[in-house]
Amino acid sequence: MSVLAVYFIFNVTKETSMASIVISVISLLVSMCSTFYYTRKSNQLSVRARITDLIDKIYNLAYDRICLQLNKEQGYTSKLAEKQLRMKHLLFEIDDLAQNEPLSQSQNRLLAESFDDLLYFDYAQKYWDKVFEKSFVTPELEAEYYRRYGQFLYTTGDYAKAYTIFEKSLTLSNDSENRKIINFQTYTDWAELEFKREVHNYYLSKGNLKDICLPKFENVYTILQKANSLLEQFKSYSFYNNAVEDYDHIIMLITAFKNKHLQQIQNV
Repeated sequence: MSVLAVYFIFNVTKETSMASIVISVISLLVSMCSTFYYTRKSNQLSVRARITDLIDKIYNLAYDRICLQLNKEQGYTSKLAEKQLRMKHLLFEIDDLAQNEPLSQSQNRLLAESFDDLLYFDYAQKYWDKVFEKSFVTPELEAEYYRRYGQFLYTTGDYAKAYTIFEKSLTLSNDSENRKIINFQTYTDWAELEFKREVHNYYLSKGNLKDICLPKFENVYTILQKANSLLEQFKSYSFYNNAVEDYDHIIMLITAFKNKHLQQIQNV
């Protein structure tokens, strides 16, 4: 065999070996990337499944708590405290998982209201912020979520912002039946919260009964007047009877408060 032939065979073998090495390296990288991708995908699915499971448990716990509060059976206080503790653990587990796995808009709303219910206002605000980061499917849903957010702001004492949020909810309107119902609910919720705020302020100022008079509830009546204008439009709706009950409930709250405390003022 000539020297030239040996040289040619050596170079071909060398190039073939290099090509094989390159192909092997590429195959290895593809395999590693695929393994990483599917492992990551599997972990994501596992996290999502866990979040879904925790969300279901939160709904079930919330239902159990409502039943306990309504029935008030013997020992219900300790049972309620136990369920609240369980709720706290579930919420903070989801909060930890949500750092790397975004929640849906409805899930963020659920966490916001659940944290609010347990008086973790900072966490509730965090999840309300996440709710409004995403666009809404319908104006009705957006108005409903703003109504709920306004309720939360009242519980934290941020009344000025709550007013703005309620007004925003009311402006996201069209002429549909659902929108009118949501607006009415916004007015009645707002009126009841404002009533509670004025009553709270009244009790705070009761140190000197000689200089105190009953609240006039002017803001409450103004809000109720707007609710009443909608109420007239509900007479043909199936919602009408429930709307009347909600409206009358607030009037009864005001009347009962005045009847209870007017005599006290007069006797001082």
